[in-house]
Amino acid sequence: MMKKLSFITYLSIVLLFTMSACNNNTNEKNVAEKSQFQHDKNELGIELNNGQKWEVNQEMKPPLERSEISLNKYDGKNYEILAEQLKANNDELVKTCTMKGKSHDELHKWLHPHMKLTTSLLEAKNEKEADKIIQKLKNSFDTFHQYFQ
Repeated sequence: MMKKLSFITYLSIVLLFTMSACNNNTNEKNVAEKSQFQHDKNELGIELNNGQKWEVNQEMKPPLERSEISLNKYDGKNYEILAEQLKANNDELVKTCTMKGKSHDELHKWLHPHMKLTTSLLEAKNEKEADKIIQKLKNSFDTFHQYFQ
């Protein structure tokens, strides 16, 4: 119980840090303006950059690439190890976030749900549950590649 409480506290701090560390300055006006443009969006509301993919800063690419490689190499065993690897990569990703403006806002539309999936994997009770989450994480990277480079 204490371990779970500590983890939840840790996760709350990481998510709070993520939102503040990257200067997320989305306001209600921006949200309303974004909702007017429905083309080039997915279910998360991510928009393309005038029909093009958004550029992710170079410092953020290595942890993203390591996470995707780990997911693709996963052999169906030891999902706990995979979850820890993904968490470590997410932590590094947050630390390297220097993006600002619209590209930053669009990335966070993808990143927050992705980080929640990683947390769900950390909390998975068995391999069957983990496998469903892992598939969602792989789908998350498919979405990432549709909107970011």
